[in-house]
This record gives sequence, structure tokens and C-alpha cells, in this order.
Amino acid sequence: MTYKLKSSETSNLSTVKTTSKKTYSYDENGNNIDYMYASSQGSKEIIGSNIVGACFMYTRKVYESIGDYDENYILVEDYDYWLRIFSKFNTDYIEDILYKYRWHNGALTSTEKKEKINSVCEKVILKNISSFGKLDWLSKYYLYSGLNHCRQDMLEDKNRYKNKYKFYNFFYLIKYKLPNRLKKYGFIGCIKHYFIKGIGRKVNYE
Repeated sequence: MTYKLKSSETSNLSTVKTTSKKTYSYDENGNNIDYMYASSQGSKEIIGSNIVGACFMYTRKVYESIGDYDENYILVEDYDYWLRIFSKFNTDYIEDILYKYRWHNGALTSTEKKEKINSVCEKVILKNISSFGKLDWLSKYYLYSGLNHCRQDMLEDKNRYKNKYKFYNFFYLIKYKLPNRLKKYGFIGCIKHYFIKGIGRKVNYE
């Protein structure tokens, strides 16, 4: 996925193009294992998860404003960097597929424990959240979705984000998931999905 950042000709602001809308990922043997995409809600989604892939472009102006990566957040220092960028600059994605991403067992994200990665990820989210100002309900959904995910992977009994995640997830379900599924699959399709296969199944609603 690719976002790029370019200076606007009519404004002092810059627009970051960070993720190509579609990206294929492959395993060590070249088998397609995933299909990643960037949605139009990227500026909100970034609050709870790193949606920026391995291909992106931004101007020197952005670097001079944001500074260097923070080495205190090893394993998620790129996510911290993008949170800092998204909080100050306009962002957009490129429609074309510009690269293919290969996963392998020797990568840091594969060898390090999820608990360690998500512990740092939680700190990064909490550190940067105030820079986004007052959040609307959709941004809060992504925020608590991300924090809840961090605590789940950290295997902690006390998840202080769980209830807030459930609260905002309910409104997300009513406002986005159900209408989109009704439009795409109809009433019978929704019944099969939510009551036969289960409400927790992850589906691409875009």
C-alpha cells in the first residue's frame, strides 16, 4: 500500500500520499496470502492501527516538521512516525498497485512476541492521541479498536478498553456494517452472516 505526500500549489499545507489502495502480500514460497487495501477513512483508521504499508512518499518539508524516527519505540517506530505525520498533514492514497509485500519467518514482526510489540504499540497510540484534537465517534471506534487489540495480544486479564470498544463497535455495526451488507447481499445474506456464521467474523465492507 502506498501513500505519497506532495506540496499543494494553492496552500502552505502538504498532502501525504501514504498507501497504494491495493497491495498483495506473499509468503516465503510466493503464495498469495493476503490482499491489503487502503480505505477513504485512513485519517481516522491510523489512530488505532498502522495502515501505511512499505511504500510511501513525502516532501522534505514534512521531515523538517516531524523530525526523525523515535528509537524508543522499537518495532513500531514507523507507526509513531505516521501518527505524527497524520496529525499535522493531509493524507491520501495512490490508486495503483506499486509493490508486492513478502512475509517471511525471519522478519522482526514474526520473531518478536506479539505481547512485546503490542505493549509498545499501546504506548505509541496513547502518546500521540492528544495531537489529533477532539475525536468524532468514528475516530474513537478506531482508537478503542486498536487499544483493545493491543491488550488482547498482550494476554492481559484486565482490559480497560474492552467496554468502550464494545460501545463504539455497536454504533459502527449499525451505521456501517449492516447497511453495507444489506446493500451488497440483501436481507437473507445478512441473516446467514450474523446468525449462522456469527457476528464476530471479519469481513471487508468497502
